[in-house]
Amino acid sequence: MEYDEYLNIEDEIFALKQQLKRIDERLSRITKEPPAIIVKTINNKPYYYEQWREGDKVKCRSLGAVSPGCVADKEQQKLQYQELIVEKNNYEFQLSQQQRILEAYRKRLENRSMLEEYVFEVYWKNMLSSRVSVRRNKAIIKRVIMHPLRQIFPSNEISRNRLNVILEHRCFDRNRPDALEILKSIGLSEYRPIDIIRRTHGVSYNDYIWFRFMGENIRAEDVLVRDMYG
Repeated sequence: MEYDEYLNIEDEIFALKQQLKRIDERLSRITKEPPAIIVKTINNKPYYYEQWREGDKVKCRSLGAVSPGCVADKEQQKLQYQELIVEKNNYEFQLSQQQRILEAYRKRLENRSMLEEYVFEVYWKNMLSSRVSVRRNKAIIKRVIMHPLRQIFPSNEISRNRLNVILEHRCFDRNRPDALEILKSIGLSEYRPIDIIRRTHGVSYNDYIWFRFMGENIRAEDVLVRDMYG
């Protein structure tokens, strides 16, 4: 499903960021880019020099006469630095690509949610509390009960985003370690509050509020987890 691909890309982005973090830690142990190593001939004899730039000036420092392997350690430092830079650039490119793909998925998912239209009712026990019609970017609410403990909506019209926040309060925490297992147990693969509530009816041990969607022939006794007569 599209949302599963979205989650996979999120995992890939997290892994890429971890790789970049490790590379930055390794680079931090190298105080600056190692100087280039060059050979100069002086009095017909070759000598190794370190060469680097400071502002507009190029500076050099002698490493002694050329001898096989005498600057191998410095060459290895230079090679290691260059390899880390290449590796970092590759990961940064992959990260930017995955972030663009993720943003495209996010927009498609948001657009899909914004186009969905639906109607549901909210009850306190078997008393109708609200009837909600969701159209485009807003929810129109007919509030029947105004009691603060039996009514979950603050007004007769709210944005779809505000509605999603209210609905999420009737769901389990999306950051629970076992969130994916709970979703699978109710036949879902993505965390969308409206879909969760369609399956759980938004019931809670803390109150007698529950949701009924169109076509459902159910009563409080069928869905509440708390004894309504206790």
